[in-house]
This record gives sequence, structure tokens and C-alpha cells, in this order.
Amino acid sequence: MFENKAALLIDDKRETQLTLQYELLCLGFVVTSVSRLDRVEETLQSMYSVDVIFLGLDMPSSNGYDVLKKLKDSGIDAPIIAHTVHVDDLLRIREAGLQGLLAKPLDIECFPDILQEIVAGKQS
Repeated sequence: MFENKAALLIDDKRETQLTLQYELLCLGFVVTSVSRLDRVEETLQSMYSVDVIFLGLDMPSSNGYDVLKKLKDSGIDAPIIAHTVHVDDLLRIREAGLQGLLAKPLDIECFPDILQEIVAGKQS
């Protein structure tokens, strides 16, 4: 379904990274994970391409909205998906320019369909 598409996971929680990474690998993605925000720019520069970015919104040194601004300022045009427990922040997430929301914990049954819609340009 997503053979050789590149995904970047930005989250400080290792458990979140491992869960998403496993599911993305099963769908055919090539996955890169970053837990330290000071490594995001360097990681992006080392990637050949990025097709989708998963962004945790709650991180100790910064929030996901600050990271989103930096990503947008750097010219990233890949869909950026919030991955958060704060599903009640959907309006703020949309206004910030995120293309979708994946609630924690991840619903593995719905994940492939939701991801397909987001990658196809439909907001979720």
C-alpha cells in the first residue's frame, strides 16, 4: 500500500515511536524516528525524501506547535499528522496547519485507512 514511502516520527516517547514504527513498517514505509527536537532539522536533511510526518504535540522541551512552525518555515510540504491524546484540540490542530490527527492510543484497525486518506490529501 505504501511501499517505500518515507515517514518521519517526531516524539519524545519511545513507546509511541515503537508502536507507530511497527505499524508503518508493516504497511511498507521506510521509517525514521527522532526523539530529540534539536535533531529534527539534521535528520530531515539526511533523508532523501519524506512523504508523511507524525508529530507528538506534548514534549518536555517544546510543544509540537513550535516544531510545526519550524517544519513549515523550512519548506516541508509533506502531510504532518498530530499524534496526541488531546483529541479535543482538533480545531487548534486544523488551524495550525496539521493535516490530520491520530489519537493515542493508536487504533490499529483504522490506522491504514486513516493514513491512506491523509496521504491522499484528505483531512482526518
